[in-house]
Amino acid sequence: MNQSPEESSTTSSRLKQLLLYAKKWRLRLANYINQSSKEKEGTVPFLVARWSHIFILALRKFNRDFCIERAASLSYVMILSMIPLLVLFLSIANVLGIDKEIHQYIQNTVLPFVAPEFQTELSEIIIDYISPTIFIGARSGLINLVAILGLILGSMGVLITAERVFNHIWSVTETRGFFQKLTAFWVVLTTSPFLILASIWIADILSPADSFIATLTEKWLVLRIVYDHLIPFTVSFVAYTLFFVFLPSTRVKVRSAAVGGLVSALLWEISKRGFYQYVIRVGTVTNFYKQIATVPLFFFWVFVTWIIILLGAEISYIYQHYTLLRQEEEDGDDEPVHSKAYLAVSLLFHIYDAFRRGQEIPPIEQIAQRIRVRVEALYELANFLYELGVLIPDAGQMQRYTLARAADTIDIQQIVKQVSEQEFPADAESCRDDITGNQVSTRDVQFRVNQYFSRARSAYNSVFESHSLAESLPALAASEKKPVIRQQRKAKRR
Repeated sequence: MNQSPEESSTTSSRLKQLLLYAKKWRLRLANYINQSSKEKEGTVPFLVARWSHIFILALRKFNRDFCIERAASLSYVMILSMIPLLVLFLSIANVLGIDKEIHQYIQNTVLPFVAPEFQTELSEIIIDYISPTIFIGARSGLINLVAILGLILGSMGVLITAERVFNHIWSVTETRGFFQKLTAFWVVLTTSPFLILASIWIADILSPADSFIATLTEKWLVLRIVYDHLIPFTVSFVAYTLFFVFLPSTRVKVRSAAVGGLVSALLWEISKRGFYQYVIRVGTVTNFYKQIATVPLFFFWVFVTWIIILLGAEISYIYQHYTLLRQEEEDGDDEPVHSKAYLAVSLLFHIYDAFRRGQEIPPIEQIAQRIRVRVEALYELANFLYELGVLIPDAGQMQRYTLARAADTIDIQQIVKQVSEQEFPADAESCRDDITGNQVSTRDVQFRVNQYFSRARSAYNSVFESHSLAESLPALAASEKKPVIRQQRKAKRR
């Protein structure tokens, strides 16, 4: 049934009111945090306001990054990669000699979330068809090798797609090489069985048969519920934290990743239990889809899982850049808007100034705070200057860039020209047309416009002519000392 124009406008106005209400609360929380004194920073109201603000900022960025659509894309790729990934996983578990434990873990933790009437069928498929000894029957080693390589490439699809999404969340343009991705994927694949085995081993140690803990959990239902949730929650927390640390093509602080991992693990455990209760108690889906009831349930479960993962990644990003994001929110519409050339020169000057003074080079986030600009804009420029061979990421420091070559070989005029052309390619092309004479007539109006801007661009670039990075900063330092020297001379005369 189609909505009337009046109903549609009413729905739109209500949505706008809801968004305005959320914005007011976000600004109120920000004002409360900014106006709070240092004595209040450890109080419960301050912590509640701070974490609420972080969560609201994460939800806003979650919406701006189209994470619902990206979760759907990741779910599709995940489903396509599921079979080769499962085959490789069980094969590695068999090589490590822990295949029985992994099978038992799947039966105890995964199969309960499948519709009850299909649990036996799915268990037989995993054991009989996705066997850990699948490669033993191959006729030659070459077939084995080709099969393994095909499975690796097929199962890597989800890792490559997830890396792109995480890089978008973290505003990273540089990606890892193929062999780096392959190495990271292989590390995750080979360590996952040990992580599952560790959770089983810890559970057996903490609660063996006839132990004191087992007796307590049998008598007290609350303790049993806590114990049953604690071990899976710990495993999920560690897995998500490692995921958030290593998957983005940038350096993520462990503390920031742990915050996102904690939220994702908590939400995943809650959603997992809710999904389990739905499968057990609700028979509508099973009755409607009959023999393929597990398929839509599984698809929906994968989709929800990726939503939780991406939300955790957004929270990790917000937590790591919270100070700068608060500053941007405080500036609001008054946030200064600079050209990329201005930001590029500012970035180079801050890096070289710390270098020549023998100080530690500040991270990109700190430089962004000084310039009062979004950290994503500086990261984008840093990556562009890296492509030009001017900057290089500092492998030993977090979120830092250093000079890729000597400062006296870095031409400021050339940097400004290349960055400006990258920001305004159409303007640069129009000025080239004026220089080369690619116009129909000199009386053309557009020719006159291009001529004016070509002269303006030449005058603008001439300011930076014959100035290297090494020459620019000492000149600025000398100009800063002149007023001080004059004041000292006046004091002596007095």
